[in-house]
Amino acid sequence: MSRSRLCSVLMLLALISALPLLSEGPKKVLYIDSYHQGWPWNDRIADGIRKVLDDTDINFRIHYMDTKRNTAEDFKVNAGLKAKELIDSWKPDVVIASDDNAAKYVITPYFLNTEIPFVSCGINWDASIYGFPATNVTGIVEVNLVDKMLRQLSRYTNGRRIGYLASDTYTERQDAEHYKSILGIELTAEVYVTSYPEWKKEFCRLQEGVDILIVGTPGLADFDYQGAEIFVIENTKVPTGAMNEFLMPYALMGYMKVPEEFGIWAAQSALQILNGTSPAEIPMVTNHRFELILNLRIADRLGIVFSTGLLKNAKILR
Repeated sequence: MSRSRLCSVLMLLALISALPLLSEGPKKVLYIDSYHQGWPWNDRIADGIRKVLDDTDINFRIHYMDTKRNTAEDFKVNAGLKAKELIDSWKPDVVIASDDNAAKYVITPYFLNTEIPFVSCGINWDASIYGFPATNVTGIVEVNLVDKMLRQLSRYTNGRRIGYLASDTYTERQDAEHYKSILGIELTAEVYVTSYPEWKKEFCRLQEGVDILIVGTPGLADFDYQGAEIFVIENTKVPTGAMNEFLMPYALMGYMKVPEEFGIWAAQSALQILNGTSPAEIPMVTNHRFELILNLRIADRLGIVFSTGLLKNAKILR
């Protein structure tokens, strides 16, 4: 065989051996969003994921389950099945899944302890109810940072009696239970209301019975958001805290979770998995970052002057 022909054969063999690598293409990461595009919290989670993955050659795709706008059980079950079918057909290398519905209707019934690696984010308080962590599942669990907020609020009162005011819903009652069982917070008073007049009445009553008040989500059909803002300014007597930004007109201080934290952690974990780390080797964590919001109108009402350092690092509501 001539030298030139030998070189041609060797080049051909090299090309053939490279074909399987070429056919594999970029790694694929699928993000299953329990809700819909346009839901601000989850859109910000997706922004966090993109922040990590945008500088890679990873093929990134988002699938929306749309179970925030469609709450019927049969819809959720079918949405889970559709997500499963997409995973089966697209064959992602890693799946990131946000919120409880993706865990409940996709991961646990179809993929728990299988070969496909999952990174969960945004499960509320306790992931063990879905069997996480598992051999193929790790994640970041979502908790309210109410303990951090209470430590800050305690600077503005000598008492330690803590009250909780919210609508009479399963979610609000569960949050209170988690404050006690997981964070070890002792609640002196828990009040759950079903109407706006009752909310106002209990808000005033709690001002006399506790030293710090946590304002939960009203969730009331007749809640007067504008009227409540005026009412709170006129009737607040103790430091108040909230965990949702839309409640900040009614509270002195808020410690808001940062949705991008969940997306960044999930994407970084996905990269670890793509580099050979097993999900079982990545410990599950809880969120710790927060955005501080201060309501200066209520601070003026209480005669509270925040430190320069606190004001510098906070979003201010005037």
